[in-house]
Amino acid sequence: MATLQSMIDETQGLVRGYTRIMEQSTHIQEALLNADWVDNVSGKGKVQVHDIGQMARGIVEIDDEMIFVDSIDPTTANIIIAPYGRGYSSTVRASHTANSRIVLNPVFPRYQIKDAINNTILSLRGSLYGIRTVNFPFVAAVSGYELPYDTYRTFKAEWKIVGPSKIYSRIKGWRYNPNADTDTFPSGKNIELYDVITPGRTVHVITSTELQELNNNSDDFEETSNLPLSCKDMIIFGAAARLLSAVDISRLDNFTMEANTLDAKVAQNSAMRSSQYLYSLFEKRKAEEIQKLLSITPIATHHST
Repeated sequence: MATLQSMIDETQGLVRGYTRIMEQSTHIQEALLNADWVDNVSGKGKVQVHDIGQMARGIVEIDDEMIFVDSIDPTTANIIIAPYGRGYSSTVRASHTANSRIVLNPVFPRYQIKDAINNTILSLRGSLYGIRTVNFPFVAAVSGYELPYDTYRTFKAEWKIVGPSKIYSRIKGWRYNPNADTDTFPSGKNIELYDVITPGRTVHVITSTELQELNNNSDDFEETSNLPLSCKDMIIFGAAARLLSAVDISRLDNFTMEANTLDAKVAQNSAMRSSQYLYSLFEKRKAEEIQKLLSITPIATHHST
């Protein structure tokens, strides 16, 4: 099962493969709660880390939260958090357990990777979609039936005929209305049936759904985004291309004296070329997924009034 957490990890591993940076990190010795201790005079908080030598004034990352460190205390191995430091860069302030990893000045923060993944998913709206089946009983006096709010298109409608055959008969007359009256159909989407159907029988409608963002680290990729698992690598390529597009690899290594020497060996605009390469892989996989989707979701012949 692919989750947002695993996709962030995989994307992070991919973009790190284009750099030579070894980020400075350690772990916190104690839990850092959402409502952590704050000094009433300075307004600052603190947390003890395992190796204070890996820390410095600046931005650190714990899990998905960015925190601004105002100073460090080598004697107590505490990092001193600025009054405005929690939930830095519009990240979500959260509680962190003891032994959680803390990274100094991360090159690719996890919240940015999450945004890149979701922006890549949303960019596919209109090109790709999920497939869903909607079932409901046919009522003799009713022609219009509500569909879920995120319905994008309708491909086929059929009903289960009477008898033991377990056969579904294609409904030849139907119309999908994406702008239905919300007083009658709260979702704003409905299908209208114009065919002879036995009352009480199950109607089977195959629709497409809009692609959705992944919000929680535990969100299942397939269930939440509405994309098949085969699209996972495509999303990772697209997210990695977005992340590298804003970085010049020839400047990624300027953290040490050794890096400055290595820097001369890396051509300018290497990051842009790497981003373009990853984007070409994304586009290739996108075209393949579009063709596969179109082959399994042809719109059935029907008439509408």
